[in-house]
Amino acid sequence: MIGRGSAAVFLLVICQVEPETTRAQFAAFEASQIEGRAFPAADPEVVHSWTVPASGGRDLGVRVLLPEGYDGKRPLPLLVAMGGGPVATIELAREQARQMAANWWGLLKKRGWILAVLEDTVSLVQPATDLRYDALRPEDFRAAVESLQERFNVHPHRVCAAGVSLGANYAIQFAAHRPEGFAAIVPASSEGESRESVLRNLGGVSVYALNGARDRNIRTIEGPRRMAEILKRLGVRSEYEESETGGHESFRDRYADLLPWLEKAIRNPWPKIVVRVPHEGLFPPDRRRYWVEADSDQARFRAEAAEQTLTVSAACCRNLRFFLNDALVDLDRPLKIVVNGRESYSGKVPRAIHATRDRGIVVAATVDVPVPLDHDAVEVAHRWTSTLAPTVGETKLAWWEFYARATLSERRHRPVWEGEPVEGSAGFGGYRITSVEPDSPEGKAGLQVGDVVVGFEDELFYRDGEGLTLVARTLLRRPRAPENYRLIVRREGKPVTVPVPLR
Repeated sequence: MIGRGSAAVFLLVICQVEPETTRAQFAAFEASQIEGRAFPAADPEVVHSWTVPASGGRDLGVRVLLPEGYDGKRPLPLLVAMGGGPVATIELAREQARQMAANWWGLLKKRGWILAVLEDTVSLVQPATDLRYDALRPEDFRAAVESLQERFNVHPHRVCAAGVSLGANYAIQFAAHRPEGFAAIVPASSEGESRESVLRNLGGVSVYALNGARDRNIRTIEGPRRMAEILKRLGVRSEYEESETGGHESFRDRYADLLPWLEKAIRNPWPKIVVRVPHEGLFPPDRRRYWVEADSDQARFRAEAAEQTLTVSAACCRNLRFFLNDALVDLDRPLKIVVNGRESYSGKVPRAIHATRDRGIVVAATVDVPVPLDHDAVEVAHRWTSTLAPTVGETKLAWWEFYARATLSERRHRPVWEGEPVEGSAGFGGYRITSVEPDSPEGKAGLQVGDVVVGFEDELFYRDGEGLTLVARTLLRRPRAPENYRLIVRREGKPVTVPVPLR
């Protein structure tokens, strides 16, 4: 752990050293990435289909329809549609996909849109006394979209998602997980999302929600209503339509009217303000938000670019990486980065050609900066994090997540221990184990009463972090059940690694 006397190390900054690239050279490269390479022409009269591996061990089907006159020469907007569920069989999942295609294709094929529908063969009902099913995950959605972008010329700033019922819930959660992957979402008949901590992660994603006041298939209509209220409070470009007589239908008759709104949704790859807020939802936010990435799942940060200064409030992380572009700051001029009130970097950063995970977010430079964690810096961060308290009351956990979480909980390991908090220095913390089940994996691995748990794999415990629930929550939310994990403990004043086998 870093003590208060180590504040000087925070001025150490690691810049990625690459051969310098001129503004003109980089601009040409960026344009080529956004415009896309030349794709071969493809037949718009047939349905193009394939599968991608999904996290649950099943294959996820992707069905694609191309607009009239598609020639592969220019990037086109993409709508990814997801149907309701969970359904009982693979054939029913395919039928859902065919229905979603019928709902949208008549509108899109003449307007130059690519339509993709997902055959959700992951979220299938399983034999049980209560509803159980595996959840489609953000990683699965992203794999499907990337497989499509490899085959067809998709505009990187115009990827949208629409869903009905369970598919609508997924659209909301996937966009909150990684907002830079979406221009807009259209959730119809969703259960909404009343957790402000989840919705704060939507960033620049536009949201058009459709619901029926008489919908008896969702837990409560208050979920969508409160989501609409929160989105307006947060300044998200959003619309909410509620039919007084409507039930749990697809609102297909509304799609034509909302399409002009959808066509105006274009992702801003370099927003001036980015925010990441951790939450208790099933799908945690990605560690990266557009141009800022933290080294912790617990990280909270708000970063703003103004003139040549990046000003950041950050908590529960040790390091931040900044991805830069001339759309954000002028790389021909010196740059200043201020983290938690401290000037952590000042100087020029050379441009270079970097590999990108998203062809529309083309990075010209990166800078790694440690996060100050001394008392004064932590207080600066706290002044921002204290503003994150919800302003709208939460409803009960939505049915979709209740049952998906119950399914995972029955399969995933949950540590059986108790501990009391121990305050560390420089914003860190720990938990002194007061009891541990001898026959549990942790007990058999050698975890002892009196051990102070200070870390979990690449995560440390922070004074304002998630506490011991971090371990159980992380094991629950991973795409696949882990075979083992590592605890970092202090035992008799010395650091000890405790590997915990789960299989």
